[in-house]
Amino acid sequence: LSYSNGTITEAKWIELDIKYSKLGITDSKALAVSSKYSKLNVGNGTSIVSISKYDTYEIGTISNFITTAAYGHFTIKELSGKLQVDTKYSDVIVDNIPKFEVIKITNSYGSYKLGISPAAAYKLNGYAKYCSIDYPENNARVSRFNENNEMKVNGTVGGNANPTSEISV
Repeated sequence: LSYSNGTITEAKWIELDIKYSKLGITDSKALAVSSKYSKLNVGNGTSIVSISKYDTYEIGTISNFITTAAYGHFTIKELSGKLQVDTKYSDVIVDNIPKFEVIKITNSYGSYKLGISPAAAYKLNGYAKYCSIDYPENNARVSRFNENNEMKVNGTVGGNANPTSEISV
């Protein structure tokens, strides 16, 4: 889809190549997306795997979201499985993460806001330079190093001492 607008009501397995376009998808099973300078709206989905540059993605509910992106903006209302993102100059906002398996973030010059449930328990392994990693400190057992604009955290967050969910930042 190039230089166009499109709407898909239901997609099972679909591979998309989008440039300079707007595409809305109501329900999807699995999307493989290559996009540039576009806007993608997905209502409900199971999995999205994408390569993105200069895009805006607005997603309702999704189980798994995997992307390599630059200069983008990603908004997800609810995520319940896996988030694996490698971004540069991008913003990622996930409003609600009630439960998850893995969250893996590699980021340069972008911002992230993850609405992880306060009841969630997870392993946290993070490194940040010239930014910070915020987590519920009153319910965490982590080792923390914060010096010279670098921050490292490693440990567990939540009531379970041996959680299966993991976050790597």
